Amino acid sequence: MDENKENQTPEAQELDWVQQYSLEQEREEQELQQALAQSLQEHEAQEMREDDDLKRATELSLQEFNNSLPELLCSDDSGNEDVLDMEYSEAEAESLRRNAESGYLPNSFRLISVVSHIGSSSSSGHYISDVYDMKKQSWLTYNDLDVSRTQEGAVQRDRDRSGYIFFYMHKDVFEQLSEMEKSGPSNSSDAARNVLQPL
Repeated sequence: MDENKENQTPEAQELDWVQQYSLEQEREEQELQQALAQSLQEHEAQEMREDDDLKRATELSLQEFNNSLPELLCSDDSGNEDVLDMEYSEAEAESLRRNAESGYLPNSFRLISVVSHIGSSSSSGHYISDVYDMKKQSWLTYNDLDVSRTQEGAVQRDRDRSGYIFFYMHKDVFEQLSEMEKSGPSNSSDAARNVLQPL
């Protein structure tokens, strides 16, 4: 073989070198494509595992919350476990239902904003916000540059699964701020500061 190389003209030797270089480039390109394909498969598999883990964690969290809700509603913070076995009378059940609908108990809170993730996976999609506007006395949905009115019931229903962060305000503070906005701009920010001071 080496004798053939020595007998070849410089042009033929250069042609062999170019062909060899071209073959190496093609082989490297194929290896790179294979590595990229494998990397993408591994990345997609990792995303699927993360999505499955996130879905499972959410399911467990909701299940835990639903299981602990009766405990939270009837807990007397005394550590007495007998309270957990307590059955609600019709009046107590009605009281809890009314509070869930209208928040009439002393330590009730109002939903004032929700940040939601809209997308098919944790690594795709975008975030939107639903916010209660005190001045307009209505709910607004902020989706990039698009701002639209919505209803509180729609927010509660539509963001049940996509809600990421929920913001609440004590119902008394909410009602005071709402009344201040209804009465007009004559109430200055001093009145708002008084509402927001600790009790």
